Amino acid sequence: MKLKQDVISIYQKISLFESGQLNITKLASGAYYLDDELTLITDPVNSGARFPYAVNGMTIWAYASGYISINHSSYYILPPNLEGKEPFLDFFGIEQDGNNTYPVSLLGVSERNDEIENKRYTVFSKNIAYYITVTKNFLYAVTVYISKDFKIYFNTVAHNLTGETKQITLSSFFNMLFKYDSGESIETKWFKKVSYENNMFIYDAPEDIDRHTRIENYGVVKRHLHTKPKNIQNTTSRIDYVGKRYRSVRNALSIRSLKFEKAPLVTNFTDTAINADLINYEVKAYDTIISSYRIETCHDKDTLNKMMASDLTDKEIKKVYEGLSNTQSYDFDNFGISFKGVNDNRVDDKVLNQFLKLVNYQIHFSSLSSNSGTVFLGVRDVMQQLESSLIWDRKNVRSKILEVLSFIDPSGLPPRQYALPPKEGNPRMDLRPFIDQGLWIISTLHTYLAYTEDYDILNEVCGYYERIEPNSAKKSKVENSVLEHLIRVTNYLVSNIDPSTYGLKALYGDWNDALDGLGLIEGSSGYGNGVSVMATLQLYENLERMIEILKLVDPQNEHINTYEVVRHNLSLGINKYAVVIKQDEKRVLHGWGHDRSYFVGSFNDPDGHSRNSLTSNAFYIISDMIKNTPEMKPHLLHAFHNLDSKYGLKTFDPAMQDFHGFGRIINLPPGTAENAATYVHATLFGVLALYMLGEGDFANEQVLKVLPITKKEMSTSPFIMPNSYVHNEELNMDGESMSDWYTGSANTLLKTLIRGLFGLEVKFDHLRLRPSKAFFSKEATLMVSIGNKLTRIVYKNNNNGNRTFKLNGKVIEAKLDTLSGLLYIDINKSILEHQNVIHIQD
Repeated sequence: MKLKQDVISIYQKISLFESGQLNITKLASGAYYLDDELTLITDPVNSGARFPYAVNGMTIWAYASGYISINHSSYYILPPNLEGKEPFLDFFGIEQDGNNTYPVSLLGVSERNDEIENKRYTVFSKNIAYYITVTKNFLYAVTVYISKDFKIYFNTVAHNLTGETKQITLSSFFNMLFKYDSGESIETKWFKKVSYENNMFIYDAPEDIDRHTRIENYGVVKRHLHTKPKNIQNTTSRIDYVGKRYRSVRNALSIRSLKFEKAPLVTNFTDTAINADLINYEVKAYDTIISSYRIETCHDKDTLNKMMASDLTDKEIKKVYEGLSNTQSYDFDNFGISFKGVNDNRVDDKVLNQFLKLVNYQIHFSSLSSNSGTVFLGVRDVMQQLESSLIWDRKNVRSKILEVLSFIDPSGLPPRQYALPPKEGNPRMDLRPFIDQGLWIISTLHTYLAYTEDYDILNEVCGYYERIEPNSAKKSKVENSVLEHLIRVTNYLVSNIDPSTYGLKALYGDWNDALDGLGLIEGSSGYGNGVSVMATLQLYENLERMIEILKLVDPQNEHINTYEVVRHNLSLGINKYAVVIKQDEKRVLHGWGHDRSYFVGSFNDPDGHSRNSLTSNAFYIISDMIKNTPEMKPHLLHAFHNLDSKYGLKTFDPAMQDFHGFGRIINLPPGTAENAATYVHATLFGVLALYMLGEGDFANEQVLKVLPITKKEMSTSPFIMPNSYVHNEELNMDGESMSDWYTGSANTLLKTLIRGLFGLEVKFDHLRLRPSKAFFSKEATLMVSIGNKLTRIVYKNNNNGNRTFKLNGKVIEAKLDTLSGLLYIDINKSILEHQNVIHIQD
């Protein structure tokens, strides 16, 4: 069986590596690229790494530590675990030597002190997670994956490493939830029932969402044993498995005694209902045994009956596993980015290119997911991810865009976060009015149109959700086109411009989530006219995008003239109110409080500090506001240099403390998250701005600083982008990160490399190429699809002293951008062939 062969092969590779016979490249914190498809974690119980496996939103979160959670949006099959808490899932191998038994936690989450001689590894592939445990007698593996039809599979493999017949017991413990909630409550055991019959455990977990909405939640766990065991015991009782009500799984009595005292076949109400077993085998020398489990869920009895009647067979297990194991490549057919000859001894070309493939997968997964690791999806998060993944997956991105738009309120105000609705009932939402959500929608739609030329999406009809305060919404009867949605979003933003300063009001806050005090009015529950300068600059940029869209599809639209006037006023307001001067230095404010009662990012903030802000300076450049005031360039560069640090550009410097008007950012320790740390998402906005200013060397330095492959230790997954690097020596924090996977840093890295380093901007009728003067490698390649035409951009440094551009072998004369000092070319889309090569040579 291929599963057995793969487990043995992976372990052989690990053994060769540990003996020094296989040279593989080290990442941070004991992680390695075992090959192009496999990522190895050598210290899993201490690792913060994780990997998601998903099909249409049904997601398995496989943690290197052995914790596993499974959910579809707000519907949880296996709830998430906090560090060190009792697991909801584990498997055990129990070896016997005479009258003694030696339980081994095969996921590691129930590891005991007497297991210290065992070796553990976690290996992530694109489609399958392998949890490997090695004792002196056995090679064990637990594999987990999900099929295309949403079925979840676990396999337990035990391979006898000795030349003797051994007695062994395999045990599984599942405490599943099947509920629209992310954790247990006092009521969970009252309503959850598990029954057993004929190699099958059946979960029945009815749930009342509200007084009017009842949902039937069912789960079926089918078991298949590939080798006939000596005997099997089953239980549905947690108490029966662990021995006493408050005993933990780690010290379960059954895995010592090898028996269940009562073995009830039905459990409900007075005990936590689970499914568990003890399966005893006699394993011959060098032989292998495999136990398999398939999990399915549904919400009606007809489907439940079909699931119960569906057998789990050798053929099915083999077919699903082999299908997934044979399709493990991270490559996209229509997109790629790679580098050769990196000018930094910390970075190996092969590692960087493998890392970027995983980052692209990180973006791909996160953009199309059903939640963000909590029950919610952030509108800003999703739209930012989509702005990258639209380059290679237009069909699924199109559907996701329509999904996001359908959750907007008819006023044009998007929710901050939404959860996909349950089978019946209203979706949960975070309805706090963060002002910037609509800005990311406009930006992504504009980019989508430019890359795909799919203008028909603007005619697609979708609905709205009307708000039911404080955290829910109901389906609206209003439906109209995507274009009308965009107009409503834009008009909502315009309606929140402060008429006295032409700044966009922050309301509850903007992308800098923790700095949410600018909209406060002391003594009032309402929102004042405090302004976010970053959001104002984004609106300035997005009004130009909306004007371009309208001129393309509806040239007589009445909003065009309105948006042009508003955009002009925003420009006046920014340069009059958002730029402050002290002696010869100018500074772009981060924002101000109600009635300009205080400034943030000024020469004298209310806490008495002179402070620089990263994102407002970055978007002064990214939005092209700087074209109106090129004399601001040295002042902006001065701010960037002030914000530089060990891990890259900080969000602010110094940290914010002790002023309520800043918002909840003051609750964050200095040097963490948004509070004067390297919040990578923000850092890369700054890096993009540096590239656009022509500061390629400074920008390249910052890119390498934020890559986890240049670090020795990572507190999160070291093979994808983290969201931050914290630094506070007083609190002994140096380089740890808050989270990974669902972070803007992944897509912002890619967009920074595309738009900043390669200088590619795709417009409706042409593309502009304005590459950095300096690359961080001798060669670089970017492949993208524009419309239905594949274009490969190839950079090579031949040390010629001058730059040339060629399209399909024909020289194109470059123009000079005087502000940045960068050479650029414009290429009309109509002259592109089906496949194109653009050469940039120095």
